[in-house]
Amino acid sequence: MSQEINASWCIAVSNTRAAYSYSWRESQVKTWRKGGHKDQKSKNGIGVVNVDGGPIFDQRLPDKSFWGPFVTIQDFHQELRHGLELRDDEEAFPGLRELIEFHNSSMQRSVFTHGDLSSFNIMAVDDKVTGIVDWETAGWMPPYWEYTSVWHVNPRNVFWKDAIDEFLEPLPYELEMEKIRRQYFSEF
Repeated sequence: MSQEINASWCIAVSNTRAAYSYSWRESQVKTWRKGGHKDQKSKNGIGVVNVDGGPIFDQRLPDKSFWGPFVTIQDFHQELRHGLELRDDEEAFPGLRELIEFHNSSMQRSVFTHGDLSSFNIMAVDDKVTGIVDWETAGWMPPYWEYTSVWHVNPRNVFWKDAIDEFLEPLPYELEMEKIRRQYFSEF
C-alpha cells in the first residue's frame, strides 16, 4: 500500500532517498514537465491557466482564490504585481526593479505544473514513487512556478526544503525573485 514519502523520509537511509529521487525523475509527471507528453505540445502559447483552460487556484496567492485565466505569462506577472510597472523611484525598494525586469523578460512557454507538490502529495511503496495526489492547483504555469511553489507549500514540513533540489532542477535566481514578490505583494 502506498504511503506519503514524508512518512519515511526522515528515517530513510540515503540510498532509499536516492531511489525516491530517481523514481521521481523517471515519472510521467517529469516527462510532462519536459514536454514529452503528446498533450503538452498542443498547449504552446496558452499562457497561465488551470488544466481546463480556466482560472488558476492557488491558496498562496494574495487577495483572491481564483486568478485569470491569463493569455500570457507576462499578464500573470503583471497581475501578481497589482499592475505595477517600472518607475524611477523603484530604487527605494530593494529588489523591486530586478523583479519587474524578471517578470517582463521573455519567458519560455508555460509548463504543466502540479502547483502544490510536497512530501505529503508524493506516494511511494518501498523506494518507488507510485503516485502524486492533490491536483486542484495543477495547471499551465511559468517554467519556474513548480520549483518556487514547493518552497512555500508547508512550513511544518521542514525536511522537505532540504530535499527539493533532489526532486526538481534548482532555480535559485527564480526563487529569489519569488521571495521578493512575496515580500512586496503579500506573502499569502
